[in-house]
Amino acid sequence: MRSKELVQGVVCYNRIMFEIQIRERNELEEIMLDQELLLQKMNELPLYFYHFFSPNELEFSERIRWICENECPMYGKSWACPPAVGTVEACKCKCQKYENCLMISTIVEVTDIA
Repeated sequence: MRSKELVQGVVCYNRIMFEIQIRERNELEEIMLDQELLLQKMNELPLYFYHFFSPNELEFSERIRWICENECPMYGKSWACPPAVGTVEACKCKCQKYENCLMISTIVEVTDIA
């Protein structure tokens, strides 16, 4: 049986510049986009929701870290998850150095494991 799951991510940035990994050559390529072009490209994707906002609007909480440590099977297994991302305070300092954030949400089909 399959179900749908909401997947979200937040990107903090100063300019609209993204590094895209070219898998065949394992190289990084920088792509500069103006916001209008970025919106056009995002509208071509199967996104459920996206929102631009200030890093000052992000909430950093030890409660979320506790959930990661005690309930998430990815804890300690990914560079994008704790503890590899550093302390909550380090994450906050890093994010607040940026001017903008972009939250992206999509819905994906997953196999039910329950």
